[in-house]
Amino acid sequence: VVGVAPTHKAVKILQQALNTNTYTPTMTIAKLLNVMKEQSYVGTKNFRSDGTRKIEQYDLDLVDECSMISDEDVKSTMLHVKKSNRKVLLIGDRAQIPNPRQTFVPHVDKTVYKKDSSAFDLQSSELKTIVRQAKGNPILEASYAIRKDLFEEPVLNRETNVKDGKGVRYYDDHVKFLKRMKHIITENHDLNDESKNKISMDNIRIVCYTNERVQYYNRFVRSVLKYTEPFVIGEVLTG
Repeated sequence: VVGVAPTHKAVKILQQALNTNTYTPTMTIAKLLNVMKEQSYVGTKNFRSDGTRKIEQYDLDLVDECSMISDEDVKSTMLHVKKSNRKVLLIGDRAQIPNPRQTFVPHVDKTVYKKDSSAFDLQSSELKTIVRQAKGNPILEASYAIRKDLFEEPVLNRETNVKDGKGVRYYDDHVKFLKRMKHIITENHDLNDESKNKISMDNIRIVCYTNERVQYYNRFVRSVLKYTEPFVIGEVLTG
């Protein structure tokens, strides 16, 4: 058995999940297929294979985050699985961002988007229940609405709904939202002694739609934490 994922970061997470009591090897899909990136012009990525594939060494391939697997790699994986009479289990979320190498396809509203991985065209079972939130948490209502309307403005009940400290709080005033964010960060984060932090900064997430907005909030959080140096030890900036 081998655990497979599209990126090294995803492989590390999969490795932690699979290797609690036993050892299961993990690797990227590129390594499984022995596909190597060639030197190419800036902005392009070319790949080649030397013909020796690790996929033939395992009886069962557990492929996680298959939404990020390109159609080419899905096709190659399935061909070798069938050829060698092996088995593969693909796990992924259709609502997640597809592989950058996926082709653009038109949508009914005349916009274009990158098509889902062909992994979702295979025989499958779909989990429709969101399991990362506890039953009864008000955030579930918003989560279902957003997943349902990925290509248009989701129909949300924009009323604050918080139960036992968990839920959704809506703001129609950006200044008030920033003040609340600053309060959450400073209330739980000791600016002088991290050992006194009430919660880890890893438990706070700001999710944005555009890279420009991500940069805006990165700068905002840095200003709240009073970071002035270009780089600070332990700081995490995400996009």
